[in-house]
Parts: sequence; structure tokens; C-alpha cells
Amino acid sequence: NTLKLWNLNGQCLHTFTGHSNWVQNTNFSPDGQTIISASYDNTLKLWNLNGQCLHTFTGHSCEVLSANFSPDGQTIISASHDNTLKLWNLNGQCLHTFTGHSNLVQSANFSPDGQTIISASHDNTLKLWNLNGQCLHTFTGHSNLVQSANFSPDGQTIISASFDNTLKLWSLNGQCLHTFIGHSNWVLSTNFSPDGQTIISASHDNTLKLWNLNGQC
Repeated sequence: NTLKLWNLNGQCLHTFTGHSNWVQNTNFSPDGQTIISASYDNTLKLWNLNGQCLHTFTGHSCEVLSANFSPDGQTIISASHDNTLKLWNLNGQCLHTFTGHSNLVQSANFSPDGQTIISASHDNTLKLWNLNGQCLHTFTGHSNLVQSANFSPDGQTIISASFDNTLKLWSLNGQCLHTFIGHSNWVLSTNFSPDGQTIISASHDNTLKLWNLNGQC
């Protein structure tokens, strides 16, 4: 039920207490001065680096599974087991609730320009949203729940990881460009390299795989 802040030598600098259930996800703000956490206690919390809770974000009716800052650090997107996403300001005020998924939303991430959001859901789809909570595209093609989705650094493509043992690379209009086949069990997480030229995936088969953009391991 805690967060811990560490230096690179493995020394714990601060322990953050306040959540009453598991902490599922945590991320730094772009300026590195605050931290957002998502918890199974149905809340998010915003912290300073000393472990002081600045705000508690309440509004989700189930576990919060993911929380990420916008690129400008002024808003936060959360994904929840209640099938919704919520967009928040830094004071913990909910600006918009994004409805459309028919199962829990595992993750949500901003595009590099901060103008759109991609969500990954256990309804086997991804959805692309604008900041007002309008669904722009639904990405269909995975045959099992989608666990992770992230934009490329240039914001032009999206990579997703699924319990169907594959990754998929998508255009912004929901067209599948490549399916990455090679894992023998669920793919739990995936992301681009900073230059956008390679992709890393993490799987329940106990391996990571590094891929090129054509889906070659």
C-alpha cells in the first residue's frame, strides 16, 4: 500500500503512506517534482518528493489501474476497473469522464503532443480519444484483452500488447500495420525506444523481446 522513492544505489529516500490498498501504478510529472499514484483503493494521489500527499483524486467507483501526466504536466489521465477513464486537473477536479469501453480499462496514455489519449481495455479493444472524452477511433483486431498501449515518439503510430500473445502496431485511424508474433504467453507491456525505431515487449512467458517496426524479433 506504499510508494517508495529511491536513489540509484538502492537507498530508500522516502516512503509514501496514505493509500489503503495496493498501489498499482506510479509516474513522475514531466518536471520531476511531483508523483501520481493509482491504487486499488479507488483513488489517485498526487505527492511531492518528500512523500507529502498534495491531493487525493476521488471519483472512480472501482480500482484505479493507471495514471499518467500530460506532456505539459497540467492534467492527469486515469484508467479504472469501472470501465472509464477520467481526465483531472492538478487539484483533483475531474474535467471529463470517458465512457465507451465495455470492460475494465487497464492503461491510458497521452500522445506526445498531449492532444489525444489511447486506452487499452479488457474488452479486447483500444480507443483513441480527444481531450473532451469523445472517442475518435476504436481499434479492433486483438482476440483477447489488451493490457498496454503506447504512442510512438512522433505520435504517428501506436503499439499494443495483448493476452492473445501478440503485439500490434497501428496507424492513428485504427488500421493494423503489423502483428508481432513470437511470445508463447500473454504480453503484458510494450513501449517504443526513444528514437521510435525499436519496440520492447514483456511477457508472461518470462521473456522480453526486442522488435523492429516490421514485427521482426
